[in-house]
Amino acid sequence: MQGAIAKKLRRVMMLSRSQRRKVTPVAENGRKKQRTAVPQTVRRDHFDAVVAAIREPYRTMMLLQWAVGLRPGEACRMRLRDIDVETGDLTTPRDGKTGERKLAFDTEGLCAEALRTWIAKRPAGAYLFGGTKAIRRNTYYMSVLRTCDKLGIPRIKPYALRHTYATDLMHQREAIADIAAALGHRNVLTTAQYYLHSNPETMRRMNAGR
Repeated sequence: MQGAIAKKLRRVMMLSRSQRRKVTPVAENGRKKQRTAVPQTVRRDHFDAVVAAIREPYRTMMLLQWAVGLRPGEACRMRLRDIDVETGDLTTPRDGKTGERKLAFDTEGLCAEALRTWIAKRPAGAYLFGGTKAIRRNTYYMSVLRTCDKLGIPRIKPYALRHTYATDLMHQREAIADIAAALGHRNVLTTAQYYLHSNPETMRRMNAGR
């Protein structure tokens, strides 16, 4: 089994440069649509600048995504009961892609500090960030984009924070199976397709002597 997975991972890594740059999926209406295969990541100085300038609750939402790799929709729908700032335990909301998954964050990190401050003043309600209603994903997106525009830096899409999280773990040489589990990917090959080729150093190390 491990040998078969290794062969498939190697096949993903050996995709041609043109294949890695662009993928042309076909929509339900039959039209081709272009998308970039290599995920967008966020520079740390740009991230820090936006976090310093953006208002709550979007600041804490960004820090939570950055800390554990949540999808933007998951951050918007987080419930207060599913997070424990004292232990660092977190259960993600169910979505159309994966079920709940158990994650953990550093109780002494920036995310935990922001969460403690936010929870102390948050509006009443079941949702961590929206109170009685979940934050709309488009509202979150637009707040981040507008803050980037005000700062004069390239626009950051909230989903890029998840990509940055995964790419950072790849650079730290974490096991790809562990990264897939953290991201909620059902298949480790999905993780490899999106993130393995984004780190040339990892490819050189894995292909050494071949």
